[in-house]
Amino acid sequence: MTLDAVSRTLYRIDSTRVSLQEYWWGVRSPAIVVAALLKLLRIRLPSSTDDPNVEALAPWEVEASAIPESFWTRFADLAKELENLGFHSPLVHRIEDDLHKTETCLISFLHESGLVVARIHERIWRHHIPNRRSLFTEFITNQPGGGFLWSLSSKPDLKAPPNCRVVRLTGAGPTELWRAHQAALKDTDPARAVVAVNSAEALRALLERHHSSVRDFHLSRGVFAAISNREQQVRASNQAAREAAEAAGSRYPEVLAEIRAIETAKSNWTTGVIVLIVSLALFTGAGGLMAPGSQGLAFKDLLILIPVLFFHEGGHWIAMRLFGYRNLRMFFIPFLGAAVSGQHYNVPGWKKAVVSLMGPLPGIVAGSMLAVVGLAAHSALMMQIALTALILNGMNLLPILPFDGGWVVQAILASRQMFFEVAFRLFAVALLVAFGLYSGDRILLFLGFIMLVSLPVSYKLARITRDLRRSPLAPAAPDDQMIPAPIAEAIAARVAEAFPGAPSKQAAQHTLQIFESLNARPPGIVASFGLGSIQVAGLVAALVFSALVVVGRQDDPLAFLQTAAALPRYTLNPATIAAPGESGLPPVTLSPHNTVVATFGSAQDARAAMAEVERDPPGLRAVAVLEKTLLLALPETDDASRKRWLEALQRKGVDVFVATPEAPASMRLSCLAPNAENALTIEQETSDYFHASDLGVIPPWSEQDSRTPAERAAHARARRTYARLLVEGSAANDPRIEDFDNKMKAALRAGDPVEVKRLRAERLRLISELRAARLAKLGVEEGMDAAVVNGYQALLADAALRPDPEKVAASIGPLLGQMRTDGDRDPAKRAVAAAGYITRQGLLLNIPVLTFGSTFAGPPALVRWLQSQDCTDFRYDFAGPYDLDDVDPGESPLGE
Repeated sequence: MTLDAVSRTLYRIDSTRVSLQEYWWGVRSPAIVVAALLKLLRIRLPSSTDDPNVEALAPWEVEASAIPESFWTRFADLAKELENLGFHSPLVHRIEDDLHKTETCLISFLHESGLVVARIHERIWRHHIPNRRSLFTEFITNQPGGGFLWSLSSKPDLKAPPNCRVVRLTGAGPTELWRAHQAALKDTDPARAVVAVNSAEALRALLERHHSSVRDFHLSRGVFAAISNREQQVRASNQAAREAAEAAGSRYPEVLAEIRAIETAKSNWTTGVIVLIVSLALFTGAGGLMAPGSQGLAFKDLLILIPVLFFHEGGHWIAMRLFGYRNLRMFFIPFLGAAVSGQHYNVPGWKKAVVSLMGPLPGIVAGSMLAVVGLAAHSALMMQIALTALILNGMNLLPILPFDGGWVVQAILASRQMFFEVAFRLFAVALLVAFGLYSGDRILLFLGFIMLVSLPVSYKLARITRDLRRSPLAPAAPDDQMIPAPIAEAIAARVAEAFPGAPSKQAAQHTLQIFESLNARPPGIVASFGLGSIQVAGLVAALVFSALVVVGRQDDPLAFLQTAAALPRYTLNPATIAAPGESGLPPVTLSPHNTVVATFGSAQDARAAMAEVERDPPGLRAVAVLEKTLLLALPETDDASRKRWLEALQRKGVDVFVATPEAPASMRLSCLAPNAENALTIEQETSDYFHASDLGVIPPWSEQDSRTPAERAAHARARRTYARLLVEGSAANDPRIEDFDNKMKAALRAGDPVEVKRLRAERLRLISELRAARLAKLGVEEGMDAAVVNGYQALLADAALRPDPEKVAASIGPLLGQMRTDGDRDPAKRAVAAAGYITRQGLLLNIPVLTFGSTFAGPPALVRWLQSQDCTDFRYDFAGPYDLDDVDPGESPLGE
């Protein structure tokens, strides 16, 4: 029969109006949480349903001969079984839904009893790869009053209207479902008689009544909704394009229709602005999860980052606009940054490279200018903005996909040869995964995983592009935005071979991507060299001006550079530490022990050496690893094991020695604090501990610390006071003392012992007076511990220059939080005790000299504590007991 196509009214499926129960029927997984969120946010998903989303079935009725042979092959067994059950006279409907990429075929049958209608129902959803298919059987019985008994063998899809009594046997064959339907008919209320269906016209009427009932139910709850005028236009345009392609003899009319739809699509400024605003809000909210420890980015940091991203993407937008890109849209991506999208399938490679460069280069130029002005004006805000712009844009110039610098290399170099292009992408995947694993950054791992999954597709597309470049394919006209039909047909044929069964929309996207690659020929050698040189120059400028800002922000830039130049040799990732916590220290470390310190060429070698030690027969020993360094603790009396392991590790390590209780190893350690406040707090707490470490006080990094928060606060105040007493109690920096020192040198040179004795006595008297005055002033200063000040002054009364150390430990040590247990020092706390000093330059914390009670237990404990303070970028190295020329200890700040 011939039907007017205009009467074939479709409805749009609104997934946001589907109930959560219906969502659950579709996913049956924890993804229901995502579905609930999308429903709450009113975000529509691509959808398709078993219930035909059409106004009426009649316009879609076709002759049986219109059904492809492949369909009949799939239906044959079901149709034969229904025929054996007494069903006959098939009526066929074929619904092609371009809007939802769905094709539905319904074959309905009369029954010899006239009581039941059977239907074979197949739905193909081409949105997925492979296409989703559902093939099942239905039985429908019509009852007076508009009710229906409806039996199905399909999985639940959408709810049925209230006037439908549903019997569902998922996966059942026609015979089994027929028995269930008959049983349900026997249980039917006699008052609800069955309406007989004995002719084709009665069959059509029943099907329309049943469909109207289902349709109206979905319309009433909004699951079905009228298609907008724009959607109608898109559908009509797609249909016209498909018919034109068919008339031209195209083998792929669906693909060509999708290509024309993509090419002629026009962006909506209102939608673009909404996308930008919503994505910016999501990006800002996600900023709270971007910092270490999930503490989030500070609001000030976001206020700096967002304009820098706008400026960066604005450069891309302007370049794309100048080069004729269409449908430009800027949006933010939570956790990643921002991007600009646009369409241009016929643009040469040099323009692609310029578009990629125009994001980071203006940002680097602006950041460099801000850096100079900020340094000259001593503006911390301008320097922070400059550093953010330089780092973000400099990173984007790195020659790694998916950064802008990677796309530059892709445009001028990698696209010249298929295998080089695939290798370049594989290299990017390896780098992203390696850096992600090393830093623990899940975003880099996610990017690497996405690129890895896309590699097979990228390889196929690159291979098709290579083959087509070698073929006599007519080139497109310069700057022509539309792909010529012959070229589209040729590319679509190759795509169909490489991606069998791909949806037409995806095949169209692949076709356009290949067309774009064919046109984006790499620039000439001179132009490529020039563009590459600009990229390298931008990278160098970002590095130089970033370093300038970092150094210029320091209170003492020269000291910062000197400190940075003397940093320890090896990087340290705290995640590589393999050592027991202090609460689980092995017995060997709680008594006098030696530690074999072995540094290897790599962390893998250190781990391998650790595994070798652990394979040795059990004994009294303990082993730990810090990045490249293995620490092996052995009883002090076990000379045989010490010699054996020293010899074994020396054969594989680059630096191996033994640290003993009398001659411990010296360690250097540096790290970056998360902010200035934390840097100052860590420096003060650590420095105060080092000033009092000879009194046996509990280290801040001791996991055996059982003090209450109130006790810790009191001890911190007492340690701060004691450190100030040591510094203020020394008058060596007074110019009058220096004058006495010069006079004593002159008297010694003159050989006048009487004058030397007199000057020495005067010098001691002056020191006592200066110290008394300073300590008196310190005693009334706010925040000082009066008990510590008074106790120290009392000890000084009986001392010439310094009080007796044992008396200080006995009287003042307990006020500072001594590590004593039942009158004796706690061995676990003593193992992590340390001597040394700390310096700070901005956020850089450096401990140039550090010795522990146990070289085995102390270093891991200190690193864990610093990591808990959100410190990063650790560096370390060890020196043997008498290798102090390998380190730069500097001057001790402990006073005279």
